[in-house]
Amino acid sequence: MTMRWSLWLLGLGGFAAAVWMVVDIGAGDVASALAAIGWGALLVLAFRALPLWFDAAGWRVLFARGARPPMGVTWWVRWISESVNALLPVAQIGGEVVRAHLISRSSVVPRPAIGTGEAAATVIVDMTTGLIATALFSLTGLLLLLGRHADVGVTGAVWWALGGLALMTGGFVAAQRSGLVTRAVRAVAVRLARGRAGAFVAEMNTLDRAFERMWADHGAILASAGWRFASFLAGAAEVWLVLLLLGHPIGWDDALMLEALSTAARSAAFAIPGGLGVQEGSLLVLGQLIGLDAPTALALALVKRLREVVTGLPALALWWWVGTRSPAPREP
Repeated sequence: MTMRWSLWLLGLGGFAAAVWMVVDIGAGDVASALAAIGWGALLVLAFRALPLWFDAAGWRVLFARGARPPMGVTWWVRWISESVNALLPVAQIGGEVVRAHLISRSSVVPRPAIGTGEAAATVIVDMTTGLIATALFSLTGLLLLLGRHADVGVTGAVWWALGGLALMTGGFVAAQRSGLVTRAVRAVAVRLARGRAGAFVAEMNTLDRAFERMWADHGAILASAGWRFASFLAGAAEVWLVLLLLGHPIGWDDALMLEALSTAARSAAFAIPGGLGVQEGSLLVLGQLIGLDAPTALALALVKRLREVVTGLPALALWWWVGTRSPAPREP
């Protein structure tokens, strides 16, 4: 079975699980809870621009000083990347390939010129600082949960997820600094570039130098992780806002706990496209721990899912439009 078919099956399984949750709890009850948001859904859609801005800032700071792409361009490329990960069967990683490809195109960033190798390196390091921020954010959520429910059975699963994130992050950093990532990317480039393999390999040779520069710039690494953490905090604010609009206001600490631990669950299930079923199930379980009834908890999950769809489809359309009108990537 190919990887593509595996991803499709995982996605369909996650979707089926989400539908089963809605049916099991009562589609009518969930729909009634969801309808309470009304026109407030527009506010939720608009609010999404803030965490995206934080994510874009965390990526942009990794580029060499004096050669950083415009913030507006970085923002919409990051928007496309997130939408690809959320809506397409790409195991939540295909969007990273897309943003490295887009940011290195002369039609997207004419000046300063960004080579393919530099673009790929910034995306890989940004993914790493994102993992660091995810682990810290998830730990914050776990501590909040333990402060309220020290005997909750789900804490063991969260500890396992945090351990997995820590190992993944450490391994990812080591692979970058040892040159393993460079060799792997070069091998893939040779296989995929075909007739243009020489040009791609030459660009991939810049990966080690880019990794060395970025990891030596401790201020940029800390700033990137800080911006990513700020994005997660904005995600918690979104949870707080959605539940307020649904007529079930909660405290900031509960909103942060819900977002942090559902993020940990979705990160642990990265192979499932869009975290289908995982996000819904985690919010259902965690929501009931803070007193949310099941229809409201699922309504929260569905608002987040609908927001991904409504904001993601225009991004995919923009990606198609840019792709049909952009020249090939720069030759080194």
